[in-house]
Amino acid sequence: MADDFGNITIAVPLVTLQQIKDQLRLTGAAQDAVATMYGAFAQDEILSYLKAGADPTWTETTVPLPVKAQILRRAAFHFRNRGDDDLADGGSGPDRAEANWKEIARALDRYRDPAIG
Repeated sequence: MADDFGNITIAVPLVTLQQIKDQLRLTGAAQDAVATMYGAFAQDEILSYLKAGADPTWTETTVPLPVKAQILRRAAFHFRNRGDDDLADGGSGPDRAEANWKEIARALDRYRDPAIG
C-alpha cells in the first residue's frame, strides 16, 4: 500500500526485535521498547527512500538482505546519535548523517524507484 507521497507502507517489521537488539548491543527485556522504536523508525525511513521500489508483500523472511541490512544500519545510526552524548564523541553533525545516507544509497539504489521531479 502506498501513501500520498508514493511511499510503500509495510505494517509488519522487516527485522526481528532480536536482530535490532543485537545490532544495538542491547540485552534484556527492559530495552525492547527502545529497540522496537528505533527499528520501526529506521524501517519507515528506508521504505520512504525506496518509494515504490519497496514491495508491500515483503516480510521478515522475504525482504532482500541489503534492505534488511540498511534498516539495521539506520537503526544503529539513530541509536548512536540520539543526542545524549554529543559532547563526548564530537557530536553527530551533518557530515556523519550525510555519510550514513550515502552508504545506504550505494547499497539500495538498485532497489529504489527514483522520484520524478
